[in-house]
Amino acid sequence: MSTMPILRAIAALAAVSALANVPAPVAAQPVPMPVAVEDVMSIETQASVTRHSNVFAIPDGPADTVVRGVLGLRFDRDVSLQRFSANAQIEPTRYLDHPDYDFVGFRAGANWDWAIGRPLFGQLSARIGRAQSSFYDVDFAQNNLQRVMFLRALGAFRLTQSWSVFAATDHQRLENSAAEQRPADSDITGLEAGLRFSPGTGSEFDFLIRRAEGDYPNRQVRDALGELLRDTLGNLVTIDNAYTEDALLARIGWQPSEAMRLAGQAGWTRRSFDNLGERDFSGPTVGLDLQWQVGGFTTLRADIVRTIVSDDALTSSYVDVQTLAIRPSMQPTARINLEAVLSVSRRNYEGDPGFVLTDASVRRDRLQELGLRANYEVARRIFAYIEARRLMRSSNYDRFEFRDDTVGVGLRALF
Repeated sequence: MSTMPILRAIAALAAVSALANVPAPVAAQPVPMPVAVEDVMSIETQASVTRHSNVFAIPDGPADTVVRGVLGLRFDRDVSLQRFSANAQIEPTRYLDHPDYDFVGFRAGANWDWAIGRPLFGQLSARIGRAQSSFYDVDFAQNNLQRVMFLRALGAFRLTQSWSVFAATDHQRLENSAAEQRPADSDITGLEAGLRFSPGTGSEFDFLIRRAEGDYPNRQVRDALGELLRDTLGNLVTIDNAYTEDALLARIGWQPSEAMRLAGQAGWTRRSFDNLGERDFSGPTVGLDLQWQVGGFTTLRADIVRTIVSDDALTSSYVDVQTLAIRPSMQPTARINLEAVLSVSRRNYEGDPGFVLTDASVRRDRLQELGLRANYEVARRIFAYIEARRLMRSSNYDRFEFRDDTVGVGLRALF
């Protein structure tokens, strides 16, 4: 490997770090009775250099070195029974050999956990962000920037010490910068209601019904193979992907012991499209994360997912995604932590209208990831890491197969 990419990476890393101010939005937390604390503000900075063997995730794609910087800010404050939190993050990214793909991403969010006396409580949250779509999702090596806005409001009434009833509404808007991806622009509005059981042992269970309405302002004109949509007579057509989705769900936050926690949701989901009902979906969906402290120095994390609402699959029609991931970690010394990942994901484009209209073979992909990372605490709250990963995709359509090997180093500091 030539030393030029490394030298250029070091120079670019300095430039990116100088740009970088702001940690990612955190997932909404249960709403306990707040405990008064002083104002808490934290700052996070990161810088990394990653060498890709196939940066665009296409057959025989080019190599490149990617430099990223992160600067984040987070604030939390309790005021009586209320808790306020906010966070913001900026992430400039540079491609040393393909500067046309440079971008500056950002994320910001705010959350208010509110309570009125003992029985009434709830949550208001909002977040916005912009990020570059993964190249293995867009399939065409496009520099597509996704902009997301999300709003959610929840209100609950405590029936007993452990049981509550709740209702919530949320709205998400997604916009894409690349013209070819604009059919995936969407507005999705959800309503849900249910029962919550919080026994006060660190566990929490929600049982709910949910309805979501999805609207796509731009009609789909290409299928999952990138081909123009045509009917059985060969005429060009466009498809409106508006849908209604109903789900019966159980959301789980179960901690049977101090060493184990299971979180996520499972249930039955039905999606009905306004057009081409042959694409309708009905079946079980699940997304569970298990964390197990195997011993004093080893932790095992496992993810099991079956969903038709994939944040990774950039498409206006659903993809049936099934994923199994194992993520062990080990702490051999006080300063060294080792992490590994082994993940296999199957993606079946069952909801794509192109296969329904033409009777073509449904696109079926298999994505595999294998990685190892070593973290080292250089000083208090300052961490360095080195990692190596391999990402591979096989498909029943050869044009979507690729392999990308990466090696990266980075530095993270918390203040």
